[in-house]
Amino acid sequence: MAQTKVLGFSLAMLLLIGGSLWLVIRFPRQYKATRSLSDLAVMKTDELRNGYPGELVGNLSELRESESELDQDGATARKSGHTQATPSLFPQPGFPEPVFDFGNADMGDKIIHTFPIVNRGTAPLRIKHIEASCGCTLARLPQDVIPPQGRVMLEVEFDTDGKLGKQKKEVQVFTNARKKAYTLALTGYVYPPQKESAQPDSLLSGT
Repeated sequence: MAQTKVLGFSLAMLLLIGGSLWLVIRFPRQYKATRSLSDLAVMKTDELRNGYPGELVGNLSELRESESELDQDGATARKSGHTQATPSLFPQPGFPEPVFDFGNADMGDKIIHTFPIVNRGTAPLRIKHIEASCGCTLARLPQDVIPPQGRVMLEVEFDTDGKLGKQKKEVQVFTNARKKAYTLALTGYVYPPQKESAQPDSLLSGT
């Protein structure tokens, strides 16, 4: 009689566990509720472990492993759903020719050169302002916003009047990029103005 009761109870537990597994697979959203039923079945089975066949204990172990795998899969899915990051947008100025050597010039000459400014970034580059190293240098910019992958030409003029010898005139470009200021320069050598050669007296007198 006792063996018959144990066998009947074993069959009932197997049916309960099988139904729990089916619910876990068929209705994952109701997994937590199903899990509580499985825990109850495991707890009741542990109380009568000595009277149960080894097959039932093995099935309970498989149930625990299946629940653990479902936990890991759910955590992986939740994590993967939040790992996609939005690309960062920022400007990246570039100066292909930061220094221009104009060579030699005579005092009073005006040196004019255009420096290209490119935006290699993914957001608009804004030129906030430009500062020259002295009043003899002027900078002209046709536009102060450069779109991504765009280019503008910065015109710099250096007036050599009153300047002699080796020269280096700089302009600083301030932007909205991470590095705020960039330096461009004109370099060269300025000589005294050449004097006009005196004409012969015969030419002046007309003889």
